[in-house]
Amino acid sequence: MKVLFVNAGNETGGGRSHIIGLMKAMIALGKDEPSLLVFEDGPVVELARANQLPVEVFEQPKTLTPHFLKQLAAHINSENIDVVHTHGPRSNLFLALIRKRITAKWTLTLHTLPKIDYLNKGFKGKILLPLSLWVLKKADHIYLIAERFRNSLVQQGIDTNKMTTIFNAIEFSPEVPTPVKQPQFTMICVARLTAQKHQQLLLEALANVDFEYQLHLIGDGELEAEFKKLATDYQITDKVHFDGFQSDVAHFYRHTDLSVLSSIHEGFPTVLLESGNYGVPAITTDVGDSKVIVDSPEYGWVVDSLDLQGYVKALNEAYAAYQNNQLVGMGLAFNKHVSQSFSTRQLAILMHDLYAQL
Repeated sequence: MKVLFVNAGNETGGGRSHIIGLMKAMIALGKDEPSLLVFEDGPVVELARANQLPVEVFEQPKTLTPHFLKQLAAHINSENIDVVHTHGPRSNLFLALIRKRITAKWTLTLHTLPKIDYLNKGFKGKILLPLSLWVLKKADHIYLIAERFRNSLVQQGIDTNKMTTIFNAIEFSPEVPTPVKQPQFTMICVARLTAQKHQQLLLEALANVDFEYQLHLIGDGELEAEFKKLATDYQITDKVHFDGFQSDVAHFYRHTDLSVLSSIHEGFPTVLLESGNYGVPAITTDVGDSKVIVDSPEYGWVVDSLDLQGYVKALNEAYAAYQNNQLVGMGLAFNKHVSQSFSTRQLAILMHDLYAQL
């Protein structure tokens, strides 16, 4: 079966890892023929080429035109694609606009709820939210990264029968990690600096602990200046490092004791799988399907979203585990759990069966 993945091309987060990892697993499985189309040259193309995956840049003009959409539809039809699988609002919109012009089935993976995508986006969000719901109704099928999405979408008029919950996945290292206790308690937060990721909860919680630590914030975003001011206000600038976006986070994971996530919304957070890949236990808020990943105290801590005291308590317990040399063992157990449950090979097998049902 010929499957065309479509993405804007500027994705740097979990969506990029999801697409590339799934394509690699599908090729290895040998049941489907995946390829990738993006609308701009950027981080997605870079990673696809680094992994020797078939990728094409179908460059989008600055102004969206009917001619561009006509060319896109003709291109898809000329390649005899069986399934077009989009990821992201822009690619979803373009496929909705050409749905009647292509012979392929069209599916999409929803990594986050539309109402969260346009959180704090003002007038722009008020326009794009109903448009995104219109787009979802046009797809032949929708794959949800988290089952928690379903009720919200049904309430907004999406047919529950055209939605299937899948899991997120990454390509795990075949080698068992060798985590090492750091000389000073060190944490890492790999997430964009946005309202959704809500790092202010993490910073406020750290301002309320008595132990010494180092925190590395890996990511950029529109709230970077605000979070830096918070760190200054809380007098923790000597402990909190804003490292910006990093294309390779392996070095940071190998020199950390704990991964932390303080989001108010997630789908199926890939960052927790990445943490497990390196044998690093985690603290996460109870959002999306975080509890499906960190489903035992053996692997880390799950705190109610926006619960400051709960987060402080989890940090204190994690530090006690660090002092008692328990975090390394927790990380190894976490690695075993996620690598056996959420591999890209398992997802490729599932997707082959789901495509066949379209």
